Amino acid sequence: RMRELRQQMQIIFQDPFGSLDPRMTVGRIVAEPLVVHGVGDRAERTLRVGQLLERVGLAPAHAARHPHEFSGGQRQRIGIARALALDPRLIVCDEPVSALDVSIQAQVLNLMLDLQRERGLGYVFISHNLAVVRYMANRIAVMYLGRIVEEASRDELFADPRHPYKCALLSAVPEPGSARAPAHRPHRRRAERDRPALGLPLPHALPARDRELRADRAGPRARGRKPQGRLPPRHVTGDDDIMITLDDIRAARARIAGGVRVTPMLQATLAREPIAPGAELWFKLECLQVTGSFKARGAMSKLRALPEEAVRRGLVTASGGNHGIAVAYAGMLAKVPTTIFVPVGVSPAKARKIESYGANLVVGGASWFEANKDALALAATGPTYIHAFADEQVIAGQGTTTLELVEQMPEIDMLVVAIGGGGLIAGMSLAAKALRPGIRVVGVQPTGAASMHDSLRAGRMVELDRVTTRVPTLAARRTEEVNFEIVRRNVDDIVLIEDDDMDAASRWLWREMNVAADPSGAATVAALMTGRIRPPAGARICALVCGAGAEGTPG
Repeated sequence: RMRELRQQMQIIFQDPFGSLDPRMTVGRIVAEPLVVHGVGDRAERTLRVGQLLERVGLAPAHAARHPHEFSGGQRQRIGIARALALDPRLIVCDEPVSALDVSIQAQVLNLMLDLQRERGLGYVFISHNLAVVRYMANRIAVMYLGRIVEEASRDELFADPRHPYKCALLSAVPEPGSARAPAHRPHRRRAERDRPALGLPLPHALPARDRELRADRAGPRARGRKPQGRLPPRHVTGDDDIMITLDDIRAARARIAGGVRVTPMLQATLAREPIAPGAELWFKLECLQVTGSFKARGAMSKLRALPEEAVRRGLVTASGGNHGIAVAYAGMLAKVPTTIFVPVGVSPAKARKIESYGANLVVGGASWFEANKDALALAATGPTYIHAFADEQVIAGQGTTTLELVEQMPEIDMLVVAIGGGGLIAGMSLAAKALRPGIRVVGVQPTGAASMHDSLRAGRMVELDRVTTRVPTLAARRTEEVNFEIVRRNVDDIVLIEDDDMDAASRWLWREMNVAADPSGAATVAALMTGRIRPPAGARICALVCGAGAEGTPG
């Protein structure tokens, strides 16, 4: 009977590092409750672990890592994934965010609330932080000297506390900018009156974070500001919750040498229909990369960072097209079996190119996310999975594009990059801000798949109910935590464009520049053509043309 009850009750611990066995991989840690209770076979548990890690904002590839390789916020996400493994009805949360920085606290709390809504979870939330309690709780019990001395609904307890200890706690919460004297706060007067009876000093440093947390949850509009494309700038290399640095990108460049091309720059001169008038516009032609897009950089970076044993097991991924071609190319070079899952809307020409590299092509699912579930299921049986965008080695590989670009165009003022899942812009923006702190980085995303755009404006990751863009390589229903954090801190703005704009820009590139780009490759040009991006006169701009026209020339 107790064994059955334990499956329904789990715990999230206060110390996100001390609660994780440093000798175990993350995959073993999250799978441990499943093993203890005999749930599923090995393949089923591996698949379940990947799904849980994805749900808490990590990547399935993180399962092979150890706890010391993660930041505090990421470790707590691992603890949450472990607590969810058995689909419990109740989770005891023992000071789950007290050891985290306030910005990471908000992310973890928002994740817990999202999970509660999705799964109907009950939380017993233990905390000394009144702002966190007020944000999370529906009903509150106050303990003093080991006994519950007051219990009420959240609103009732904060509006009219009765017990002297609760009054003492509330009286110590500062009100920034308030000129009111203590006499105007009834619970403060009550606390001062009853302090001798309690025999306790009033606490003086209880944090008042309720407004911060509520504002972060509601998004920029609720904070009384015009929505911005990003939060205040914060340089990322070496940050607590980001594991990718400029040195990692430089290491990736050395790693992929000989496996990818150095792509050329083309200045947009002599056009009959010029765009970005008054500015100096250049294109970085990643459409001429060995596989037809920048994706070769990330795939080769990941392949050459893998242990030999992991490569021998073969490769598997899901893709809207370009990443699949790149992984198929990497598998061909490594001479290992490779399987690529693609959605039904994939370009026939890209599907043929995947097969031309010797990969096994599997078509199914209406979107990348559905194809990705099938890829993860196959990965559970042995092959090594390569995520299309939420992988540190993949992001570092995409960042090598910026290293080349800055050497080719040292005085760049603005960088314009298309966004699907966010791997390219994460790597490129991180390197750009590290090498040229004054550069302006602008992302471009289709209105029918504006997951990163909407996430930045909400101040948290947003998953779209559906995607409507016709461009499968940009059709990401959501980004992932690592991409979101890098973009949030390094990208200055994201603009939205229509699918028809991309088609028109693709035709413009062919007509004016003799460049064959697919719609995703022409997204940056579309933003300039439509005036979504209006560069100042004299600015030196580089727009990335990230993918080749699948059929050779655009229609």
